[in-house]
Amino acid sequence: EMVLDEETRDSTEDSLEVLTIILREQRDPKNFSIILDFLVEEFSYALVQGEYFFVLKFLETLDALQAEIPPEETWTLPLLDDFRRKISDPEVLGTLEQAWPEFSVMEDGRREALRQALLRFPADVVLTLGPMLAKTGLPAVERLLREIITVHAGRDQQPLLRLLDGAEEPLIRKLIPLLREMEGQAVAELLFGLTRHPSDPVRRDAIQALFSMDQENLRRLFPLIGDPQPSVRGLILGHLGMKRNPLAEELLLNYLEKGRVHIKDRQHILACYRALGRCGSPRSLPFLRDSLLKQDWKAFLGIGDTLQRQGAALALLGMPDEADVKTALERASRSLFSGVRSSYRRAVEEEERKRRRGGRR
Repeated sequence: EMVLDEETRDSTEDSLEVLTIILREQRDPKNFSIILDFLVEEFSYALVQGEYFFVLKFLETLDALQAEIPPEETWTLPLLDDFRRKISDPEVLGTLEQAWPEFSVMEDGRREALRQALLRFPADVVLTLGPMLAKTGLPAVERLLREIITVHAGRDQQPLLRLLDGAEEPLIRKLIPLLREMEGQAVAELLFGLTRHPSDPVRRDAIQALFSMDQENLRRLFPLIGDPQPSVRGLILGHLGMKRNPLAEELLLNYLEKGRVHIKDRQHILACYRALGRCGSPRSLPFLRDSLLKQDWKAFLGIGDTLQRQGAALALLGMPDEADVKTALERASRSLFSGVRSSYRRAVEEEERKRRRGGRR
């Protein structure tokens, strides 16, 4: 039994332990480098065998070894950094893809050992783990990879930013939720760049992330209100009209009042007014009241700028039921000018249809 045990025993752990001891005593740079190259192969084999407890132990020992290096042996530091880079590359760490299918049924201890080990890799490890996140399709693995990537990006954002540069759509969409939890101008600029991505889903994800990070981003995102894609315009308007917001009101009021609407789509224009009503305050009342109640011969004949009148009525209907708002709507409903009355009536019908559609959903 002893002979059989010895013959079948995996010597990886012994080899790594012995080589670690040798590294502690090694004073020759060439030999030190040779040992590290051999350790890369042994480390890769340990990963393939799923020896995560030992992988973690080895990385802990390596960190301790580096912490003990005396000042006269700093030549070892770049060699150790190079070793860590090599074990982070897909040639070594890519073997984990074989382990992911069984990850969710692994013993808790082995899963935790693998998690702790991945946290001890250098930040460049996200360049290897990121593509795995895009294609694994396994919820437990995705949760692990998101956590590891987020922690490493918190220490050093540059590898994650490099990963996103030129990445395919599935990976970008997986990583955007991680970016929204991060801080820094570089992350914000990357997201603003993604708002110009060829993929509409990527653009929408980036816009959502920017809104959640800082409401001041609304100012730079506002020009997308005129985007050729209706879904992007709708997303911007949805955020503008989410609640009372002085900045959103300022931007929309300037957009409508100064005639900067270049999209001629009827529903888009009405949606702009509706959003103004939801985010607006008494500041917008003079513009909306004048737009709705403007008395001229076209209004008398029921022709002319009826779309803007209807939009103004929609905005007023969406504002809090304050005395001045109620007065303006009552005047419109009883106006002697048929164009004013019909615009008010159409706005009320439009809101009723919208409520019915919402109720059916």
